Amino acid sequence: MGALRLVPVEHIRARLADTPDVLAVLEQDFHFDRRGDQAPGEPATVRKPVLFTTDNGKHAVTYLRQYIEIGHGQPCATTLTSAQSRALDAFDSVLEDPASAIEGRMAAGELAVFNNLRILHGRTKFDDHADADRARLLYRTWIQRTPGCPHHRREVIECGSWSRPTRSVAVRVRGGSVKR
Repeated sequence: MGALRLVPVEHIRARLADTPDVLAVLEQDFHFDRRGDQAPGEPATVRKPVLFTTDNGKHAVTYLRQYIEIGHGQPCATTLTSAQSRALDAFDSVLEDPASAIEGRMAAGELAVFNNLRILHGRTKFDDHADADRARLLYRTWIQRTPGCPHHRREVIECGSWSRPTRSVAVRVRGGSVKR
């Protein structure tokens, strides 16, 4: 099975520190395709940088090149410039370099939770078991804090046919999927 692969935003910034022109481009807005996750009448893309700083001063990252390329192909967006393409290529080179990543294997039953603004995550090549009863089972959900909600307020997480109250954080579930 594939290994878990993590690339912290600080590793990315450190590796790109000697190319300030690339960092400057990555800190400008790109069009990310919203993958249909928009209300009727809203644009098909959201404009945001790949690398940015949060309100509390921490470095952050948001990236999936495919979403950027699809986003810049939308009628509401401009095509990627050569500087943007070069910056994304440099970014991809950092991600592909084993020295940038932390890799490890998870045992059956382990759970991984990531802050998508601080760590990019993926896995190495994965060959699933041919027997469906022994194949990987994946539950994926996106949980987002609801802005302005006090942390002591009880909200409900809903995913598919189940729901349960949370104890400390108001959240909104964007989606989920199951693969067996």
